[in-house]
Amino acid sequence: MPIEKAIPCAMIFNELLNNSLIHAFKESKDPNIEIHFSKNVSIYKLAVKDNGTGMAIPENWKNSNTIGFTLIQILSRQIHANFEIFNDRGLVAVLEF
Repeated sequence: MPIEKAIPCAMIFNELLNNSLIHAFKESKDPNIEIHFSKNVSIYKLAVKDNGTGMAIPENWKNSNTIGFTLIQILSRQIHANFEIFNDRGLVAVLEF
């Protein structure tokens, strides 16, 4: 992976991991975070899934005024990535570029 994509990807990963550690497990007795990274031909995919509380309306993440989600938006655009968040027994974040 070129460094021009590796650094933004690492920063997005760091933000997603921090979000899970800080926000997801306030009431969880068995916290778990799954991380998947793959490459299919020339497409990279990073998925971070936790079994925490999820988001009330995950589709609204683009309207969030938080520094973390703003950073994710900027970095995703920089590497021409598709980024989505959804609930599935916790929060799932997927970055494809």
